[in-house]
Amino acid sequence: MRLFAVCAVDHDERRDVAAISFESRRVRWRRRHFFALALHESSSGLFASKALPSWHSTRSESMRHILVALTMLLASQVCSAQPNHPALHKLFADEWERSLRESPENASNQGDTRFNDRWSDMSLASIAASAAADKAALARLRKIDRKALSDTDRLNYDTFEWQLKQAVARRQFREHLSPIGMATGVQSGHGLAQVLSFSTEKDYRDWLARLAALPVLVEQNIVLMQEGIKAGIMPPA
Repeated sequence: MRLFAVCAVDHDERRDVAAISFESRRVRWRRRHFFALALHESSSGLFASKALPSWHSTRSESMRHILVALTMLLASQVCSAQPNHPALHKLFADEWERSLRESPENASNQGDTRFNDRWSDMSLASIAASAAADKAALARLRKIDRKALSDTDRLNYDTFEWQLKQAVARRQFREHLSPIGMATGVQSGHGLAQVLSFSTEKDYRDWLARLAALPVLVEQNIVLMQEGIKAGIMPPA
């Protein structure tokens, strides 16, 4: 019904509605943190791969992020009759923290300002390290006795295992060697400023530091595309 209502108003009113809608989404991003990804179809990444920072999102990557968000949501709602499994939830916490470190853009989107002065490290070495970390996380998960888990944590376990298996399997396609798209890529990184809060001196200094580091990110993307050319991984002519 809201869609038809928006279509019925005049141009000025429609513009006002759009502005309010954008601002409300922005507020929800900052208040709901990573749960927002389970509720909002955005381009930001939750457990964003090194190869695909938050502003390099694809539909499958977004689905992957949403699944992880739902995993964390389920993990946080375990009833008292079914206590959390310490090792499993420690793994969740560690992987969440890794996702923020590996994708500072996503951390910023979630309202975590610790990494606001940097971009994702898109070097080949860093991407390889991220791939190894995915495998290590999967191995760590499989050391946990699934039979000892509560029903809720078994669902958490299965969902997280599926997500990690998909992340590991996707690496074979070397998507990181094609980092630029028509509407996504390093050239759209400035859009991150739209969801940042500029209320303190540090906020501005962090953004200036990010801008100063942009040439390094551009060079890293160039290296990735050069490797993509060698491997024949390029957009259709």
